[in-house]
Amino acid sequence: MARDFQIFGECLVRVRGSVQTATWVPADIPPSGSLSGGVIVSIPATSGVGLISGGISEMVDLGLCEGPITVRPRFFHKPMRVDDFGPYGSPEVMWNLAECDVEMTLIHYDREILDIVVSESMAGSISGFLIGCGVPMGGGLPLYASGNHYVSVNLLPPPPDGINPYIPYFFPSCYLAEPPVVIPLGTTRSSVMLNWKAIPYTYPVPESIFTSSGGAQMTYQEILSSGSILWNNSIE
Repeated sequence: MARDFQIFGECLVRVRGSVQTATWVPADIPPSGSLSGGVIVSIPATSGVGLISGGISEMVDLGLCEGPITVRPRFFHKPMRVDDFGPYGSPEVMWNLAECDVEMTLIHYDREILDIVVSESMAGSISGFLIGCGVPMGGGLPLYASGNHYVSVNLLPPPPDGINPYIPYFFPSCYLAEPPVVIPLGTTRSSVMLNWKAIPYTYPVPESIFTSSGGAQMTYQEILSSGSILWNNSIE
């Protein structure tokens, strides 16, 4: 595990996700209507698959943090074993990429946007009704495409001294992980605790279409880890 670091100040948290997602909708949802969180569902009357239009197709404000944000990078390494070094020693170590945990508490937040983020973190499930197990979060699609459920998170802290520019943090592919959301009920202040997981998401890029005896087929480029982005210091 790498060293944790914190982002201080009243940090603004912004998010962006897919434009529209096709997902399973329970039978008691009307063919067209509004669900909690401002999520709009439009489905054929005889179908259980709906199109969910959320309000995060562009970068929007999720909320404002009341304290520091903790970023916890996790580095993965694997010893490379050779016989002459025995069962425990290794002459070399293989780098096996990384992921990040991002923990924050929002004191001011948009409940409708949060509901959409929670839905996306459940692969498009709505209001607690779960879609089937085993659905890929990214669906092999580019970020922000319909069917990709990863959420981009942009952290915008205030200037450290009121003069010098702040250093933003951008995590392109995130989801709310265990425990995803903690919303205290019956308290004097409305705050919500979020635990994000950021990964270096990559998807297969279509390469060509050719005709064989079985008809037209599409080939894809090999998925490569080199150049994938876990985070950077940009503003989206």
